[in-house]
Amino acid sequence: MKKKTLHTIIAAVLIIIIVFFVIKYNQTPDLEPKDLPDPILGPENATTEIIIYSDFECPYCAAAAGHHDVLIARFKSQMPSWEAPVPELERLAKEGKIKLVFKHFPLNFHDYAQKAAEASEAANAQGKFWEFHDKLYETQGKFTEETLFEIAKELDLDMKQFKAELDQDVYAKSVRDDMREGQNLGITGTPAFIINGELLEGAQPFSVFEQKLGLIE
Repeated sequence: MKKKTLHTIIAAVLIIIIVFFVIKYNQTPDLEPKDLPDPILGPENATTEIIIYSDFECPYCAAAAGHHDVLIARFKSQMPSWEAPVPELERLAKEGKIKLVFKHFPLNFHDYAQKAAEASEAANAQGKFWEFHDKLYETQGKFTEETLFEIAKELDLDMKQFKAELDQDVYAKSVRDDMREGQNLGITGTPAFIINGELLEGAQPFSVFEQKLGLIE
């Protein structure tokens, strides 16, 4: 065998080996489904627990979170004192007065609600749930799947992990389990709140929560 031919064969083999390891290194391993603890604000042992069941594509959920200009203006025209409840509940939780728990309830007629819920759980896995939550609602319930990646990049998430978990539906079952649990509690729409076991549905003003929490007479 000519020396030049031998060198060519060796070079080809080396290239094949390198390509094999590059592909193997860049392959995403199969991921198991995950069920993370529910996102929580406030002390675990708070005497008052409020659970939010929400849909990131629901405009009423966005309004309850303080981020839907059109609906908020409508509510205020009907009730000038109307105030978005979720930011105030978050404040109470941060002050240690209540425990605030978030659960998913993606309505099936919203195209991106399920995937958005899964994306928020992927952010939750990286310690950025509430930041992702706020960014999604800032879209006022209008976004595409590309928006999920834009927010993830903005929050400086590990994009390889984030994309792999979304591509493999790692949190799909967990999100569906939240919704099934909510349905068993009688929830039919969003937003819905469970206040120490009592169901309250709709984008209610914060004053309703104040009354139920005994903050006003």
